[in-house]
Amino acid sequence: MTQEISLGDIVQDRITGFKGTAVGLHHYLFGCTRVSVQPLADKTSFKEAVSFDMPSLVLLKKRKVKGDNTTGGPAKYNDARRY
Repeated sequence: MTQEISLGDIVQDRITGFKGTAVGLHHYLFGCTRVSVQPLADKTSFKEAVSFDMPSLVLLKKRKVKGDNTTGGPAKYNDARRY
């Protein structure tokens, strides 16, 4: 059984024990879904995110991310307003 993992959730990999925050969801053409997990930073360094297959992750804590998740990317303004 796979839990529904959302961005911002705290997860842990069953095999390696790697734990962190889900910062990216990647859906591939033939059904594979991977999750990028960012571990917590310590006082001296930042650690890079690692991707895992969603079924190998255990949901530890649901976390609600504030905001509307819009980036305001290239489609925010029409061409007339860009220049």
